[in-house]
Amino acid sequence: MSNLNGYKKFLNWLKVNNVYIILFAIIIIGAYLRLSDFSNLARFNADQVRDTKIVEAMIEKGQFPLLGPKAGGTTFNLGPAFYYLEYFSGLVFGNTPEGIAFIIPILGVASIYIFFLLFRFYFSANVSLVLTLLYATSYYAIRYTRFAWNPNAIPFFLFVFLWAILKLLQAEKEKRLKWNILLALTMGIAMQLHTTLFILMPLIFLAAHTYTFLKERKIPILNIAATLLVILFLHTPFFLHDIRNNGENISSFFQGAGSKTEKNSSLLNNLLLDGQFFFQGNTYALSGQEPEKNWIRPLKLVASKNVLEIYLFSLGIMFFIIGFILALKELKEEKNKQKKEFLMLITFITSLSFILFLPIAKELNLRFFMILIFLPFFFFGVIADFIFKKVNRKFAFLLVVILALGVSIANISSYKKTYDLENYQAKESVYGGISLGEAKGISKFISSSSQKNSDMKPFLMPFEFERSVEYILSKENIKIESFSIDALDENPLVFLITEKNKTENELLKYSDEFDLKFSDTLHRFTVSALVPKNQTYKIGFITDIHAKLKKDLTFNPQTKDTLETFNLKMNEIFKPDLVLQNGDFIDGTNREGEKSLRDIRYLTQHFSKLNFPFYNVLGNHDLRGLTKQQWLQETKLEKPYYHIEKQNLSAYVLSGNDTEDNGDDDIYDISESQFKWLEKEFASDNNLRKIVFVHYPVEAMNLAPGDKTLPLDDRDRLKHMFSKYGVMGVFSGHIEKLELNEIDGVRYFVIPGMERSENKLVTWYDSYAEVTIKENIEVDFYYKKDRSQKNHQTLHIPSSQFENTTK
Repeated sequence: MSNLNGYKKFLNWLKVNNVYIILFAIIIIGAYLRLSDFSNLARFNADQVRDTKIVEAMIEKGQFPLLGPKAGGTTFNLGPAFYYLEYFSGLVFGNTPEGIAFIIPILGVASIYIFFLLFRFYFSANVSLVLTLLYATSYYAIRYTRFAWNPNAIPFFLFVFLWAILKLLQAEKEKRLKWNILLALTMGIAMQLHTTLFILMPLIFLAAHTYTFLKERKIPILNIAATLLVILFLHTPFFLHDIRNNGENISSFFQGAGSKTEKNSSLLNNLLLDGQFFFQGNTYALSGQEPEKNWIRPLKLVASKNVLEIYLFSLGIMFFIIGFILALKELKEEKNKQKKEFLMLITFITSLSFILFLPIAKELNLRFFMILIFLPFFFFGVIADFIFKKVNRKFAFLLVVILALGVSIANISSYKKTYDLENYQAKESVYGGISLGEAKGISKFISSSSQKNSDMKPFLMPFEFERSVEYILSKENIKIESFSIDALDENPLVFLITEKNKTENELLKYSDEFDLKFSDTLHRFTVSALVPKNQTYKIGFITDIHAKLKKDLTFNPQTKDTLETFNLKMNEIFKPDLVLQNGDFIDGTNREGEKSLRDIRYLTQHFSKLNFPFYNVLGNHDLRGLTKQQWLQETKLEKPYYHIEKQNLSAYVLSGNDTEDNGDDDIYDISESQFKWLEKEFASDNNLRKIVFVHYPVEAMNLAPGDKTLPLDDRDRLKHMFSKYGVMGVFSGHIEKLELNEIDGVRYFVIPGMERSENKLVTWYDSYAEVTIKENIEVDFYYKKDRSQKNHQTLHIPSSQFENTTK
C-alpha cells in the first residue's frame, strides 16, 4: 500500500512539475549541443587569437584594456565588457583558449531558460516549451555559441533585457527600482557587445519609461538616475580612454556612422535589401539552412534551378508574411495587458531594427540577425496559436509538436554535418575557419616533426589560419616563420597546410621544388612536411652586343672572338638551362632596314649553334634599325614581353619599348596592358624562383645625366610588384655600368654589354655573365678592361672583391 501511495505521489509530482521537467530536458539538450567537445570544436581564427592574447595579458600581467573590439568596418571601438567576461571565464575555467571562451556557451545555455521566461509573457506553457525546444536546437543559435566573439553573447543579454522591460512595465511603482537596476546591468554590458545594441537598448529603455509616464504622468527620477549611474559605471574604462585621448573614440563612432550611411544606394534598393535580410534571417534561424542566393530577384532564383534555395525562399517568405500578419492582428485585438505589452515590445524592437538597418542595408550580413533571434520563434508561436483556434486543440497541438520536432531534427542534422569534423559534410565556408582542436593537432605535428629534425629550421607556407597555429606553437616556445626563397639557405623544414580534399593538387604545385618528407591528416586539414630539392639553375647572359657587320659581312675581330668564346663557354663548360641576350642585339643606328636585317640574321645564325634555348629581349637600338614587327618576325615572338617556365624557375621578359611608335628612340615605356599581364602572371605563379629581364635598369644608383631609362612611375610600380610577388632578381643592361642593388629582398643587377655604340669610352669590354640560381642569385661576370687583352677577367657578384672594385 505504501508503495502504491509513493507511486501516486510521484505521478502527482510529475503532473505538477511536468513543465519544469520538460524545460530541464530541453535545456540539457541545448547544453549538449553547445558544450559537447567544446575545447576541440570551438572556432579559433585570427580574431580569437587576438582576444585570447588580450585576456592572457589581463590575467598574467594585469593589463586591463580600456576599449574592446572594433566595430566592423569602422575605427570605433566598443567598450571592453566582452574582454572582462572572458577574463572572468579564464579565472574560473582556466587561462587557456577554451577556458577563456567558455563563457559564451555558458551564456548560450542560460539564454534557453531566459527565452522560456520571456515567451511565457504571451504564450501558454506548452507553446512556450515547443518554442524553447526550437530555440535550443536552432543551428543558427548554436553556431554562434561555438566560439568566442563579442556578438555571440547577445542572445542572453537581449532576452534578459526584454524580460526585465516587461517586468518593469508590470511592477508597481515602488517596486520598479530592482528592475531598473537589472536593466542597467544588462545594458551596461550589452551595449559594449555590438554597435546596434549601443543604439537600440537606450531607445527601448527610453520608450518603456515614456510609456509608463504617459500612463502615470510621473517621471521616476530616482529609477532613471540609478539606471544611468550603473550604465556609466560599467562604461568607466570606455569614457576614461576618451578623456585621456581627447574624445577620439567617440569621434570615430560618429565618423563611422556617417560613412556607413553615406554609401550610394537608392531608398528602394535599401528597402529591398533590408526586407531580404529579415526574410532570410528568419528562415535561417528556424530551418538551420543558410540562404545563399539573392532573393530580391526571384525569377533569376527560379532560373538557377537550386531546389533547396527555391524551397527556402518559398517557405521563408510565406512563413514571415503569415507570421507578420497574424502578429499585427493579435496586436490590434489583444485585451490582456501583459500580452499586449509583450506584443508592443516585440513590434517596437522589430520596427526599430528595420529602420536602424535601412541606411546600412548593403552591408547587412545574416550574423547581424542575432539581435532579432527571437523573431522567427515568435512568429511560429503566433501561427501555432492561430491553428489552435481553428482546429481541434489536441490534434492541433500534436500537429505543432510534430512540426517542431521535424524542424529540430533538421537543425540537428545541420549541426552534425558541420561539427562532425572527421566526416565533414557541410560546405567549406559553413564552419567558418579552423577549430581549436585542428589548430592544436596541426601544431602538435609541427612540434614533433621539428623535434625529430632538430637540425632543420621550421617554416610555414602561407596558410589562411597561420596565426592560430603560430599561437599554439608559441605556447611550446616554438617559433615558426613564414617561408620565402631566402629561407632555402637555412636548412628549412617547410610545413604546408591544406584542406584535406585539395592536398594532392597543392602538393603537385610544389613537387618540382620540394620532396614530401611526411604528412598527417587532422579532420579537415592535411599538414605536410616538405624539404627542398637540391636544385641549381644556370643562365648564360649577354647584353648590348650592338652588332653591325662590316662591308665584308664580318664583325671586327674583338667582337667575333668574344661571340665565339661565349658560345664555346656555354656549350662546353657552363652548360646553362637557357641563354638570353638582354637587348640592343644590333646597333641599328643609321642602319634602318636591310642592313639591320642582315645584322640580326647573322647573330641569330651564330647563336643557333648553342645547345640550349636562346631568348631575346627588345632594346632601344634594335628599334633604330628595325620596326617592332620586323624584330618580332626575326625573333619568332608574338609579343616583346613573355613568360619562360623551366620547371620551378619562372623567367619574365619585359619590354621597355611598349609603345605604338616603333621607331621613336626617345620613348621608354611599359604599357598598362603589359602591367596588367605581369600582375596576372605573377598572381598565378607558384614558383618560388622568379627572375625578370628588362633592357632598361629598374634600379640603378649611377645613372648619368644622359642615361635614358624607364619613367620613375613605371620603375616604382615595377619595384612594388617585384617585392609583392617575391621576385629574386632583375637583370638589365643599357647603361654600360656594373651594379648590384638590393631593395625589399629583390636583387637588381645591371650588367655592362660587349661594346658600346659609336665606340664611346667604357669601363668594361667584351663582357658577358654566367648566372647561377640556388637559394640566392650569384653572377660570374667576364670582362676585359682593355680590348687588347687576350683573356677575360672574372668578377664574382656579390663578393668583397666586387664591393671593392671601382665600377
